[in-house]
Amino acid sequence: MSVFVLSVHQDAMQNKLTSILPKDEKYRQMFFGSMKSATPALFSYCVDRNRPKIGSSNVNCYIGVTEKHLMIVTLSSLDVLKTSGGFRIPLKDIRIVTRGNIFQCMVDLGIGKEHIRLSVPYSVLGSDLKKQKVSIQAFCAEYETADSGQ
Repeated sequence: MSVFVLSVHQDAMQNKLTSILPKDEKYRQMFFGSMKSATPALFSYCVDRNRPKIGSSNVNCYIGVTEKHLMIVTLSSLDVLKTSGGFRIPLKDIRIVTRGNIFQCMVDLGIGKEHIRLSVPYSVLGSDLKKQKVSIQAFCAEYETADSGQ
């Protein structure tokens, strides 16, 4: 069973994701998850000039989806109140496939020949993420059987 117990908050998620949001876009969904695997292709979408300091697996993150982009803000492994990187990936550049079960949604992002896997729990114990489950269910419903982009 995948249940996360962390000190993550709705306001912090909105603030961190808003910091990388293009001015002409707004979020359709925002949720918390864990990046189970990252690839070098992810770094080509970094919003910061400095290479983010993130590991290659099990990185907590905030995820936001607009009409045009999937945004990821990675969190420090030592302090989830601090960010370690920000990524803005055009939806046209990725293939998205989701699989849900009763506890979480697994999201596979294909960028070229590389893959990034996200695990997104429906609930996060100890948090005030009010729309976590609703946002994930909407996202999964949109991409469960479809590929985005190509």
